[in-house]
Amino acid sequence: MISLISRNDWANVGYEYAKALKSIGVEAEAYSWNKHALAYPEQAKRIKSIYQLEHILGNTDILIHMHSKQCELPDKTKTYSSYGVKKNFVFHGGSIYRINYESINKIFNPFVDGSIIQTYDLWNLGAIKKHWILPPIDTEALKPNPNEIKHEVLIFAHYPSWSNKGSIKIINPTMEKIKKQYGDSIIYKYQSWETRVLHDENMKRMLDTDVYIESIYEPELKCGEWGVTALESAALGKITITNFGAYKEYFKEYGYCPLLVAGNAEELELQVTKLLQMSKGEIENQKIATRKWVEEFHNYKAIGNRLAKALGI
Repeated sequence: MISLISRNDWANVGYEYAKALKSIGVEAEAYSWNKHALAYPEQAKRIKSIYQLEHILGNTDILIHMHSKQCELPDKTKTYSSYGVKKNFVFHGGSIYRINYESINKIFNPFVDGSIIQTYDLWNLGAIKKHWILPPIDTEALKPNPNEIKHEVLIFAHYPSWSNKGSIKIINPTMEKIKKQYGDSIIYKYQSWETRVLHDENMKRMLDTDVYIESIYEPELKCGEWGVTALESAALGKITITNFGAYKEYFKEYGYCPLLVAGNAEELELQVTKLLQMSKGEIENQKIATRKWVEEFHNYKAIGNRLAKALGI
C-alpha cells in the first residue's frame, strides 16, 4: 500500500498521483488533514485524528511525504519503520521548498529513499535521488467542449490563483498594449488576484476561451515553472502560454511539448501576435495538438508508470 500524506494537498497533486497509481493496478491512497481551499470535487481523504493516522501508517508500505512536509508520527518515540513503512519518499513541488530548500533537505535527505520533483526549477536545490514527475491530468473529466462555439475573434484569458499577483503585473499591461493595436480582433478576460475562484468554476471559465495564459513571473519573485493549470488548460483543448525555462530538459525527459513559452512581457507579446496572425485552421490545429500532447504524456497511466518506476515497484 502506498500512502501520500499531506497537511494541505496543494493543487490536488497527492490525490492525482494516487489515481495515477491506481490506474495501473497499484494500491494507493492520498490523505490530507485539511480540505482543499479550491474545493476540488474529488480530493484526498481527510485525516480526522491521530488514531486514524496511526492506522493508516500501520497499513502503509511506501510513504510519500507530500509538499515538502514531514508526516508527523502519532507516537514520537517510534519510527516510520516501526509502523511497517518500508520506504519513504518526499514530494517537492512549490514555494515551500523553493524558499526553504536548505532546511527541508536537512530533514529529508538523511532518511528518504527518493525525491519526487514537480517543477524543474527545483531540480538542483539539493534533494537526493531525484525523479522529475509532473502531475497527471484526468483527461476524461477535463476535455474540450464538443459543442464549442467558434469565435470570430480570439479570446485570451488569465485566471490566476488567489495568491498569484505577480503574473498580472506583466500580463495585463502587455495584453492591453496588444488590444490597442489589434482592436476588436482580440478579447482578453482576467480576474483580480484577490479573488479566489473554486476549481469547477474556473474550469468552466477556461472552457470559454481560445488561449489561456497561465503564468509569467517577475524574476525577483523566485517562482517556478508552469503548473497544474497549464495541464488543465491543455486538457480542455486550449492553446496555452506559460513560462517554461526547462523546455530542452522536458524534451529529453518527456518529449514534444506544444506549450507556447513566454518568460517576460516581450516574449508574451511575440506569442500573442503570432497567434493573431494565424488562420482559423491553424488555430484549431494548435488546439488539437495541445490536447493530444496532454493525453499522451500526462494521462493517469503515463504518469502512474513513471511514478511506479521511481518508487521501485
